[in-house]
Amino acid sequence: MSLHSVLTERFTDADEIKDVAAYGCEGGVSGFIYTAECVDFFDTHEDEIYDYLNDCGYSMKDFVHTGSTISTLKNDLVWCVVQLWCQAMDTCNELIQAAN
Repeated sequence: MSLHSVLTERFTDADEIKDVAAYGCEGGVSGFIYTAECVDFFDTHEDEIYDYLNDCGYSMKDFVHTGSTISTLKNDLVWCVVQLWCQAMDTCNELIQAAN
């Protein structure tokens, strides 16, 4: 399944999408809490994650910091993609709601 399909299947609640869009994954988002979950997600969708981040103006160097490990880097990349995707979906939801 594509990154978009997996996230669409995971995030079905507009209120949760709005929360993740505003606050990110740091507060705990089911499926993205544990580093191992995020590493697995990253490994499955690596190319799409890089493409999505590049399309949003980010590069790998934006996420590397002192003390980074491969696992923490993958976690940070996944959290960022999830938040950016939720921001896009929240905007879509608001536009659909405004049109109705």
